[in-house]
Amino acid sequence: MRSKGLVVLGFVFSAAAFAQEAAGQASEPGRPLGWMWANFVILAGVLGYFAWKFGGAFFRSRTELIQGGIAEASQLKRDADARAAEMERRLAAVGEEIERLKASAKAEFSAEGRRIEEETSQMVRRIQHHAEQEIAAITKHAREELRVFTAKLALDLAEGQVRSGMTADTDHQLVDGFTHDLGTLHGGGAAA
Repeated sequence: MRSKGLVVLGFVFSAAAFAQEAAGQASEPGRPLGWMWANFVILAGVLGYFAWKFGGAFFRSRTELIQGGIAEASQLKRDADARAAEMERRLAAVGEEIERLKASAKAEFSAEGRRIEEETSQMVRRIQHHAEQEIAAITKHAREELRVFTAKLALDLAEGQVRSGMTADTDHQLVDGFTHDLGTLHGGGAAA
């Protein structure tokens, strides 16, 4: 196909060169103008015949090749459009997925916040309860120590008062009263 096209192209260039030479010789005196036109018509006819014989097939093949290229380009464009539409659909789906993930994360953060708040509240209640128990234990212990201290202080005070009011006669009276009480207890216990 390509060689036929080159033959036709060669004839066209030859005709153009011949026409140019003929135009140059036409300006020369003594050369008949009719003969030159006859040569041109014969040459144009031969070129037309070869163009018709070889050019039709060449141009048909070129047309088919171009139409095939156009069909292939159209198919590639349809494929590209389909891929672009698919990518746009996926991008839209990605946007929806991102929004869904954002909503899910927000819900999870909210739930986590409530859980942490509840745990903190429980921990505060436990700490308060523990503190109340410790305060009660410390208060009880302090009251016990205060009672012991008060009792000791009362005994010390009473002992001080007893010692200050004690004389030898009082001491003898107490010892005598004690022995008498012992005797009564001992004797009363024996009788029983």
